[in-house]
Amino acid sequence: MKSHTVKYYDWFQDVQPTLYNNLCAALTKSGITPPPDFRGGPFKDGKWTDHNTPDYDYIDFWHMYMDVFEDKVRNDSYILTYFPDNDVVEWDHIRYNAVQKHGKLAIALVDAVYKMLVDNKIYDKHGSARMVIWFSW
Repeated sequence: MKSHTVKYYDWFQDVQPTLYNNLCAALTKSGITPPPDFRGGPFKDGKWTDHNTPDYDYIDFWHMYMDVFEDKVRNDSYILTYFPDNDVVEWDHIRYNAVQKHGKLAIALVDAVYKMLVDNKIYDKHGSARMVIWFSW
């Protein structure tokens, strides 16, 4: 038998900072101030607020990402994530479903993920993208 080295990305050192930067850029482009961190927080009337504001929505991009792209993540686990193919129709479908479940801010997250895949050349020559991501907290 021969052992192999697996190329993986650390969620907290590699993936999350990249997604947060892309997310902030996407939100800024749409006129929304970026959240204080990737987790998001209380949000009302197009602004991040505090828990004392009545009738706010709580936006959590971590849970949104998990719901749209991952499942069954546990501490200290390596997850092979298959992302949608590099196809406009497929990504439009992902955006539509994300908005149905999480509201319009989900578009910024989906676009941030797509930008991460393209900018970091995660897509192969066939338009497929997959990453082994290490989650450890």
